Amino acid sequence: MAARLNQFLFIAMKARIIIFLFSALSVFIISCRNSETDGDAGFGDLYLDCKVWSEEGSENATLKLQFRIGGPEGRTTRLPETAKVELDGIQLKADSAKLEGPYYEAVLPLKEFAGTHSIRYTSPGAKVYEDSFSFVPFTLDPEMPAVMTRGDLVFTFKGLDAEDYLRVWLSDTLFTSDDINDIDTIRNGKLVIHRERLATIAGGPINLQFHKEAQLPFRRITPAGGRIYITYTLKRMFELRG
Repeated sequence: MAARLNQFLFIAMKARIIIFLFSALSVFIISCRNSETDGDAGFGDLYLDCKVWSEEGSENATLKLQFRIGGPEGRTTRLPETAKVELDGIQLKADSAKLEGPYYEAVLPLKEFAGTHSIRYTSPGAKVYEDSFSFVPFTLDPEMPAVMTRGDLVFTFKGLDAEDYLRVWLSDTLFTSDDINDIDTIRNGKLVIHRERLATIAGGPINLQFHKEAQLPFRRITPAGGRIYITYTLKRMFELRG
């Protein structure tokens, strides 16, 4: 009786093992088929690297997109024909440079580019991802004079947040002088370059630049995310006296 019971238990155990192996094999086969038919296989770690730049007086603003494999420092890659990327509903065409690799670019009139824009990425498996950004040029208001007297230099801007930040680059025409190259805080549209900071700057012609720089994350543009780097520049020349 005990021998028959042991034989029965042995057969039942073998049956369970066979059923388990069959189930595991079925799951493996289905998984393989899904990976073969899923058009996004191999593209889940694409990272979107975007740059936008322009300056006052320029006719155009430029947007350049690059898809990187594995994160912000990964190598760039071209999308397959079954995928696409669009700016405000217009598909961007791929191009390539020897040093930069594949990229997607749009050059648009600056006057029309101010405002909010959308970037839409359609994956090889037809999944759609979309994110947006804003491009807001700023200006001097009122315009600075052509001649300024040494002292606290005050500049007023329009188009910046109540508290904002600008990179300020100021240089004279002497090679021996130390330029000003700092990031300053703008409060209620005003920036002050204090007299003490001008101690190393010689009088005469001055080159002055204001750079608005912003780096923001893209969280919905691909499964791996992305970033956008926006720059806008004002350039002025004036004479410093005193």
